[in-house]
Amino acid sequence: MKKQYLVIIGFISIIGFCVTSAASRVLISESLITLDPFVLCFYTFTIGALFFITCNLKNLYRLQQKSSCNIKKIISLNITTTGSWLFLVYPLKFIHPSIVSTITFGSGPLVTIIMDKFFTKNKPNKIDVIVGTGIIIVLLYIVWLQIFIINNDIKLTHKIVSLCCCLVVGSSMVINRTQTKELINLNFSAFDMLTLRFILLIIISGIITFHKNMLQFNLLLNYNILNISLYFVVIPLFLSQIAQKYLEPISIAIVTPLMPIATFLVEIANNPLTYKKLIFVLPSIITMLIIILFGTISRYCSELNLLKNR
Repeated sequence: MKKQYLVIIGFISIIGFCVTSAASRVLISESLITLDPFVLCFYTFTIGALFFITCNLKNLYRLQQKSSCNIKKIISLNITTTGSWLFLVYPLKFIHPSIVSTITFGSGPLVTIIMDKFFTKNKPNKIDVIVGTGIIIVLLYIVWLQIFIINNDIKLTHKIVSLCCCLVVGSSMVINRTQTKELINLNFSAFDMLTLRFILLIIISGIITFHKNMLQFNLLLNYNILNISLYFVVIPLFLSQIAQKYLEPISIAIVTPLMPIATFLVEIANNPLTYKKLIFVLPSIITMLIIILFGTISRYCSELNLLKNR
């Protein structure tokens, strides 16, 4: 397959990740009305991990040998995976999913550029810097709206804790992409990493669930939790791994802020009354869409140039 087609597959995969994740976050937000966040996290990721282990059964012995040689990288991957997901469920209980997605993914491009500059010594692309800075400016405005304008019925403490959790998630995701790229270069497949990355997350959320006396094995077969596991874990993470195989981390960081826009549309389709609550955010969403489209076209051209120079 021609290399430029692999780049296209990468961009299609990351856009698919944004769409499926958007739908899942709206679904989770509704489920959290009755379910504890950590309990939901434990069951959905346990189901997801069992699915990926089953798909990778024939390679488990080989994977164990490879993992023993890269144990520090596997542990680091588990730590950032835990940060990416364990801290995500709490804000979805108190903040609109589209705003959670905006904050968690909006910080990605600029953080990725900063990490590249200081850790890989790569000279940042000027357009990437402009796009990242533009998204951050929009992001700060949305944070201001969330604290002072939107959802005045929610306690300020819940809002601030939720926003802090979003920042932890955003930073963890950026580091996680770099770690994933390193493991891909060490010949770990998508299913290899999806088999290994949830161990710490399941242990921590399982301990919290057990401590709350809410460990109910019948929930593993609950239709709603199975549905969330499919759209929140299995499909988006598989698409994400494919994208990370074929694209550079900065390309993924610039495209993923499409998720808040997709989440915003899903929220409105699911409940038209949501539009009235989020009307203040609409201009920001449109501005971010324009910036992301510009950045995506730029990154596609950059990815093709990278292929030519290899």
